[in-house]
Amino acid sequence: MPVLRFTATLPQQEILDYQGKIRVLIAGRRWGKTIGVIANDIPMKCLARPRVEYLMAAPSIPQVKICYDTITSSIPLSRFIKHIELKHYPMIVWHNGSRAHFRTLDQPDLLRGALYDYAWLDEVQNIREWVIDRVVLPTLADRRGRLGLSGQGRGEEHWIYQRFFFPGQQPENWSWIKSWRFSIRQGVRFQDQSGQAELEQLKAITPPDIWREEYEGEFVSSGRAAFSTPDIQACIRGQVQENPIAGHRYILAVDIGRVADPTAFLLFDSTACAVAQAEVRPLREHATVSAQFAEILRKRFDAVCVVDKTGYGAGSASLVDEYVREYERHVKRLIPFLWSASNKKRVIDRLALGLQKHLLTLPAALGEVRRQLGLYEFRKRGDHVICTAPDGDHDDLVAALGMAYNAHELGWEGGPERVAAALQGIL
Repeated sequence: MPVLRFTATLPQQEILDYQGKIRVLIAGRRWGKTIGVIANDIPMKCLARPRVEYLMAAPSIPQVKICYDTITSSIPLSRFIKHIELKHYPMIVWHNGSRAHFRTLDQPDLLRGALYDYAWLDEVQNIREWVIDRVVLPTLADRRGRLGLSGQGRGEEHWIYQRFFFPGQQPENWSWIKSWRFSIRQGVRFQDQSGQAELEQLKAITPPDIWREEYEGEFVSSGRAAFSTPDIQACIRGQVQENPIAGHRYILAVDIGRVADPTAFLLFDSTACAVAQAEVRPLREHATVSAQFAEILRKRFDAVCVVDKTGYGAGSASLVDEYVREYERHVKRLIPFLWSASNKKRVIDRLALGLQKHLLTLPAALGEVRRQLGLYEFRKRGDHVICTAPDGDHDDLVAALGMAYNAHELGWEGGPERVAAALQGIL
């Protein structure tokens, strides 16, 4: 039997040799994470013993194909490959019975029920957190499998940093999780004079924040951030309100989740211009349960309730779907709100101005509101600029806060009778 030798740099070899449960690799573009680490790790693990099941997954086909092509085009590796299957998705079957599966995560539920010894998710910054928790980790549980994550950082408020990278930097955790971060400057192809010159040219035409994030592998707030981190920090004060304050008026904003996103409630004290409470309901909670909970909270604070009625096909029609109908059945003093391309930027700009002027109060205990605000960003799609969370994250509490603050600015807390004119087209 021929002996297969792998070639890797010392940092790459350290990652390949790590025996703990979770490996986290944050690296600048073109550092070599896919070809130097993942494409080496798959055959190393699959050939170490028979009948290993290895999942390599990424958000899209091109991202998976780079790794697959690297392995299948390798002449030394070809001697160890029994055959390749392409029927449903690419799969390499090795002579010892091990298999390497190459899957995309555009339909993550298709992975449910599978069992793997290893899983490596690339471009993890574009993967939703729930995919890891609800789909990938269960596929590893029965076999006591190990997980690898790689990609770019998206700020210290992002779940990648909070849950995986930061714990992996602490030596006391290295028995089960370890993380590494590398700049593009540490990539093999950029070590000579021509490589360094190429980097300087690339840096000269790249916005600084994007350079630090995409190429240096730093966890920085995106240059596309809709809200300034110092402004958010300046608004952190006050306490969560467990009970209503006499004489204060309240707005309850509800961002309805349907399938992939949870429903978010945000209670806003319009008199104090303060977030009073915020809660994300369980994913896929029945709409009736959420609506009944909303009415209990609304009634307790004698609030008006602003409910997102957009649903699917946002902007194409203002149809009230079944989710909204549940709220209309159960919630009193309800004001429907339809997000559209024309009003979303106005609402977000209004919220940004309130944060810039430090008019809002954000209790420190509501860390998820602060986290989502810090990650929220502007993006360009074609000729349009949209406001959204980074790929793989949530913005439901930002949407709820935007609706609440918009209602506050327009005086909607006076009740539905106060918004009759606004609903004629004044937002």
